[in-house]
Amino acid sequence: MKVRLLSRVPSSIDSLFSVVKSVRQQNERHEKQGCAGKSSNNGLKTPKFQRVKDSKGKPIRGVWIRGKQFYARLFIDNGSGQKIDRRVPLEAKTVQDARRELEQLKFLGKTSNLSIRQSQPFNSFRDHYLDSIANMKRKRTYDSENQHLKQWSAFFGNLPIHQISREKIIKYRILKIKGGWTGRTANLSITILNNLLNHAKDNGLIKTLPTTGLKPIRWKPKKRPLFAPEQIEAPIIAMPHSKTANTGSFWPITCVS
Repeated sequence: MKVRLLSRVPSSIDSLFSVVKSVRQQNERHEKQGCAGKSSNNGLKTPKFQRVKDSKGKPIRGVWIRGKQFYARLFIDNGSGQKIDRRVPLEAKTVQDARRELEQLKFLGKTSNLSIRQSQPFNSFRDHYLDSIANMKRKRTYDSENQHLKQWSAFFGNLPIHQISREKIIKYRILKIKGGWTGRTANLSITILNNLLNHAKDNGLIKTLPTTGLKPIRWKPKKRPLFAPEQIEAPIIAMPHSKTANTGSFWPITCVS
């Protein structure tokens, strides 16, 4: 029990008893108020998860809210083939942004700060990457990346993105060099793979790039043979000619059958 100090010395025994009684009554009231306050705080219920509804009042599948925090409900593979029901906190502040973020999580397998992660296979993420650059790069560049990524896809298959290592990349490069690729082509192929891996890093699928520190192959372009003027003129001289009336020059005549 709390004891209050007396502000003045009582003049008689009766007054002393009355003061003590008053202090006791005040302390009892304070203790009752304190207990009531604690019980009321403990009685506060934690906000429950509620379904988020669209403008028409229909529940949005996979989007939940608790208090002011949006959540995505995901079924995540725990690595042993079992699916675990988890609610992942979203960064979104509006319903529209929450729906958009949920779709990104579903496609990319991103699970925020959870220890269980679901990584994209290389084949499926390659398609996602190509779709993302389709309207951003020139057709010639897009076609080049598409062809090289097909080669990488044949090598990696459904290997998860986060399992791609520098050793695997070097092994691929060695195989291609032995198969007849030039150093320039091999370097270009790794550059294109690096573009895809950077995209995966931006989407939270990997933390570091396996290509970091990988030096390109040194190569020298093949020297093209130079032709003498006689060698260039020889095929022309060997062709049928017709002499023009005005200049006297001879021009080759191409016969079309």
